[in-house]
Amino acid sequence: MNLPITMDPFKYGEVRVSNIIKTEDSIFVRYIIVKNNKTFQIYVYNEGMINKVTILGNINLSWIDTKLNHEEFYYFKREIKKSTIYFLNGETVLRKKEIPSKSFRKLQKDTVLMNDFITLDIETVTINNKVTPYLINSFDGRHHLNSYNENEEILFKSFFTNLISSLEKGSRTYIYAHNLGTFDGVLLLKHLFPLGKVEPLLHNGKLITIKLIIKATNKEDNKIIIFKDSYLTLTSSLRNITSAFNI
Repeated sequence: MNLPITMDPFKYGEVRVSNIIKTEDSIFVRYIIVKNNKTFQIYVYNEGMINKVTILGNINLSWIDTKLNHEEFYYFKREIKKSTIYFLNGETVLRKKEIPSKSFRKLQKDTVLMNDFITLDIETVTINNKVTPYLINSFDGRHHLNSYNENEEILFKSFFTNLISSLEKGSRTYIYAHNLGTFDGVLLLKHLFPLGKVEPLLHNGKLITIKLIIKATNKEDNKIIIFKDSYLTLTSSLRNITSAFNI
């Protein structure tokens, strides 16, 4: 429906009504806004941190926008029907949707041990209370692939350019990062979208797996990278794991 991607009521259209409403529980601002053939009713709570929006009339559509930070870039989520959409500076960066699913089925154990995978780690520093990545290192058991740069965009672009070029056509590559679901995956995710189709798998709000499909002219030549969280298999710190395995 080409809905406005903003939390500023004045960017929805022409404001016809604006009034402050006080109740026993809260104080909020109510706006009635008209644009073209749509009439929006917006309740703004918590000094602009939460908007409850309804399209009045026969459309019967409403949603909740929630601002996710106070910093200079514009980051908020929109909960609409069974979908949650995350926007950063007016662009969609993640879309989650509840879909019907079948019950779990028992999986068969692998008969062959998989040794062909890559491990990955991201080093960061904290500058002005912001976590900033500056180094990425991966290891496939034979070769290291490093990328170092204080500019985050250049850092990730350099790493993935070299990584993808090293993969064969039609390959499926597994990359394990410790704490992917709570740290590395959060840093990786926004830099994967320009590379291809991104399919994150979440459970209870945590990243379990990220699948990246780098499309080629022939579907058989697509390169697939699957990021997994090694902490879900080895539930301890890297320091304790190396001691346990005597490495």
